[in-house]
Amino acid sequence: MIAGARIVGRAELGQAAWDASVGAETGIAHRFALQEARGLDESWEELGFAVVGSNGRALALMPLLARPLRVLGVARRCVLQSPGGPALMAGLGERERQAVHRLIVDELGFIAAERGALWAEAETMAAGAVNPLAPYGYVPEDGLWHEIELGDEIEAAFAAEGRAALRKSEHGGLVAAKAEDGEGEALAALWRENALPFERAAPPRRFAEQWLLASAGDRVETWLVREGAQPLAAAVLALESDRAWLWLWLASVAGRGRGAEALVLAAALRSARAQGIRRCVLGPGHAGQPRGAEGARDRLRRDFGGQLATAHRGRLWFAPRMAALSRLGRTLAQGRWPADPPRGFAPW
Repeated sequence: MIAGARIVGRAELGQAAWDASVGAETGIAHRFALQEARGLDESWEELGFAVVGSNGRALALMPLLARPLRVLGVARRCVLQSPGGPALMAGLGERERQAVHRLIVDELGFIAAERGALWAEAETMAAGAVNPLAPYGYVPEDGLWHEIELGDEIEAAFAAEGRAALRKSEHGGLVAAKAEDGEGEALAALWRENALPFERAAPPRRFAEQWLLASAGDRVETWLVREGAQPLAAAVLALESDRAWLWLWLASVAGRGRGAEALVLAAALRSARAQGIRRCVLGPGHAGQPRGAEGARDRLRRDFGGQLATAHRGRLWFAPRMAALSRLGRTLAQGRWPADPPRGFAPW
């Protein structure tokens, strides 16, 4: 343990100190996610915290947001999300990193248990098979992010169905192009069509200000597929020196039927490859797909087949009952009744 290290809330640390700590010491994945978090609507509660050393210097930042889930108008449970996951400052030794990580995990577990979180999402906190929230009764799910290698021919990365979708979009005359400043409303329209009911309150400015403007100075590209003035699909790609991150991936119902979803993704990947990048981490972004994040994961598996490698991002930990219900759903989908159903459930 680091002598004198302690947990300090984001409000206590102060916005100026928080922003200064983010700075250039963290990667684009964290900077972009932290910027994006500022565009969330007021239904999210800020619970971020930092690990501070005895000299007052921030050793790590942990962005954390909570959305209350209401039953009959009363907030009874919540979900926790950590955009970008914990950011550990440069210069820490391996033992110091482990000690700081342990403090973060303990605090996250305490918050999850205290607030009755149904699930917690904390990126980059599952580097191995160990479940850091096991002491608090939370069960891990598979990561929703996957990594692919980019060759000189982007089409070669797509599986058969993905290539078929690309051909459909090209034969239909669809074209992908980089978005211009001020096109946030096009992204907002796609968001509203795809978002889950409790997410639709997110205002258009979230996209206009955060996705297109707040990342000035970073290598972030936004791609759109349109038909006339109608947006059909969008993708936001953040580029680092050795890899790219797919932060947003949305398509309208009409766009999915015409292959726009595959086209916008291929355009973004071609751009990354042209800039010398050979690895790309693909994910559901903000779950703007049918059936939410799991639907997006299914789409990635369909379009890229066996070429995906699981990346340890977007890790979800479910509360015990939520985990039981998740297993129940998978079992029922296979057409059988489980031998040990959760309490309160019986065969119909």
